Amino acid sequence: MINVAKNGSQVLQVNGLSTASLVNPDGEGEKWAEAQDASLKVAGAGEPIVILGIGSAFHIQSVQKKLRSKGHRGRLIALDCCHESVEFANRSLVDVELLHVDTACGVDFFFARHDVASWVTQPFVLLRHKPTFQRSGQSLRFVETWLLGRTPEAFSAQLKLRPQIAAALNADRSRRLAETPLVSVRDLSKAWDISSELKTDRRLFRILEELVR
Repeated sequence: MINVAKNGSQVLQVNGLSTASLVNPDGEGEKWAEAQDASLKVAGAGEPIVILGIGSAFHIQSVQKKLRSKGHRGRLIALDCCHESVEFANRSLVDVELLHVDTACGVDFFFARHDVASWVTQPFVLLRHKPTFQRSGQSLRFVETWLLGRTPEAFSAQLKLRPQIAAALNADRSRRLAETPLVSVRDLSKAWDISSELKTDRRLFRILEELVR
């Protein structure tokens, strides 16, 4: 269902909930984009920007304008578990990769998709659209967990994408990592006592730290 906001913009409604402001959704999107300045400043000129949560896509349009004004040349990718949001956004967005994610397919299937595998092993900036998260229940949180490798299952899937790292882990390390929910770098330290490791292994540990940030 499509609602018309007071400023005349069209807003998608899903399951009885509007996916953006019904007063000034464009202004709401601009405010959200402004709040992402700190995250966007650290992005390289060619680094992918990944937005979790599409909604009615006003916030994505605003981020795109901001990136273009700064000469950003990287990909702009937006993911959502709501098929209606992806279809709605497709009508208005240009040069944005919109991905529908079915969490029932699992993390390995997600990473095997060409439109995910082509960027997920690169450094990328992840932006979380909180209003869409609040409407989506647990689905987008699952996707966020996969992208950050924050559970044993997700971390194992991330390692499969990085065979050179996986090959460097001995059996004992792999077992400990597979049993530990990696919510933070501190949890990684608990799973692996780096103080007793060789210099080469310490470098590996630092790579793993980046993976769970």
